[in-house]
Amino acid sequence: MTAPPKYTQKDCTKYTFEEFRELPLSEANLLLQGEQPNLFHTLNAEQFDRPTLDRIYVLTNIIRSISKTKNGATYLANRLRHKRAMLYFAQASTRTYLSFKTACDIMGIRCTDVRDTSTSSEVKGESFADTIRTFSSYFDFIIMRHKEES
Repeated sequence: MTAPPKYTQKDCTKYTFEEFRELPLSEANLLLQGEQPNLFHTLNAEQFDRPTLDRIYVLTNIIRSISKTKNGATYLANRLRHKRAMLYFAQASTRTYLSFKTACDIMGIRCTDVRDTSTSSEVKGESFADTIRTFSSYFDFIIMRHKEES
């Protein structure tokens, strides 16, 4: 049995977004995982196996517990203060938006949001892939809920 190929984040740039979307899920997941066991891109729920979801659950409970004290909240707020996030919610979802916004606030991530696509260049005909590519040059994270699949 051969080991699955190791991919780097640079390998993701070999594909256009449209080509990437056509890859089998198993290959796309390997590209998204990269060299580290941690995901650096998450596009769909199928990327998560049960052990990964369990680790995320444990981690979020630890963070929630730490954030309950003043010293803990200060500690967490300084962990990612140097990072920026774009919350791009083209599909209405107040609870999902607030959960991600709150998580960013707890971790000290500076956020900018777009919640109305009428202010996006997509309205003027720019492709969704180009819009995201442009956003990614400004932010460390893009947290998004969009009508378009993937």
